[in-house]
Amino acid sequence: APEGIHTVCKRFPSLKIVTSEIDATLNEDYRVIPGL
Repeated sequence: APEGIHTVCKRFPSLKIVTSEIDATLNEDYRVIPGL
């Protein structure tokens, strides 16, 4: 989810993330909502 990507990029600014998909959001426990 974008929230996690932003958090990781702030902590590790030189990190390059390669992914095929990004979940739209997280639930209230900051977990990915199943069902993709």
